[in-house]
Amino acid sequence: MSRIIAKKICLMGLTFFLSFSFAMAQRTVKGTVKDAADGTTSPGVNVVVRGTTIGTVTDMDGNFKLNVPASGNEIVVSAVGYVTQIIKLGTQDTYNISLSSSLQALEEVVVTGYGGTQKRAKLTNSISTVKEETLRNGVYSNPAQALSGAVSGL
Repeated sequence: MSRIIAKKICLMGLTFFLSFSFAMAQRTVKGTVKDAADGTTSPGVNVVVRGTTIGTVTDMDGNFKLNVPASGNEIVVSAVGYVTQIIKLGTQDTYNISLSSSLQALEEVVVTGYGGTQKRAKLTNSISTVKEETLRNGVYSNPAQALSGAVSGL
């Protein structure tokens, strides 16, 4: 009977040791992401451990908190309209990251009413333009009502 109790105690000790060592294999990294141009915080920025699916998104104040496995030594910080950054993790646990905007020239794009987008040069249908003043006259419950008298065929 005492041999069974000793085995159970050893098994419990081993389980505790393994779970403790697994918890120690991770560390918490936190930080703030800001816009490099004006210093405002950036909400909704993706922060992911490189090469994994472990990640988070910054909150309304640009803050993030991420549990990084021991094997993770880089995080990828990305957002639409900004240059993606790869940050090497050192011994510190708090990072202040500044993202610079990515300026790209956009070509003229036409949004079609039946779905999808295409370049204006490739468009084979007719195009109608509605001035802002036309939409301001009257009271409409939705945008389709405002356009119904201003665009032919709508």
